[in-house]
Amino acid sequence: MVKLLGAVAGAALLLAPSAYGNVGDACSADPTRLQTFYVEAEWTKKAYRRSEKASVLLTVTRPADTDPTGYGIPIDRPTSVPAQDVTVTTAVAPERWPPPFGRGITNEDGQVRLKIPLGNVPRGPQAASHYASYWTNENGCPDIEEWGFLWEDPAFKVR
Repeated sequence: MVKLLGAVAGAALLLAPSAYGNVGDACSADPTRLQTFYVEAEWTKKAYRRSEKASVLLTVTRPADTDPTGYGIPIDRPTSVPAQDVTVTTAVAPERWPPPFGRGITNEDGQVRLKIPLGNVPRGPQAASHYASYWTNENGCPDIEEWGFLWEDPAFKVR
């Protein structure tokens, strides 16, 4: 009986769907994640009122200034190439939930301007996180994610 239950449990694990499709599907493998983007942020102002939208110009380029495997080993950037069609998300005061955020896609110059409503963000210095991501899909499967990240603390002040 124990062997039968073990066999049933094993079969259930093999047939259970994963986050990327059913086991045995072309999408069953986890995607490869490579840190290939360098993210720069330029805020329009150093201080905003709570009633305003914070405006930030983000520039995403390749290569990153760290190794692509994400171990944080610094690498010289001998050149810089704009990254087009990259989805960029910026969250202000990310310790709050849900944080005010903006999302956009970079143009041919690797840039996107986001305007983020501040709402009831507390007064004072505010942190911001910027995440850039581009997925390569083969046969409808998410195979490779290129990504980059920038943390600013503080990014600006709220008056």
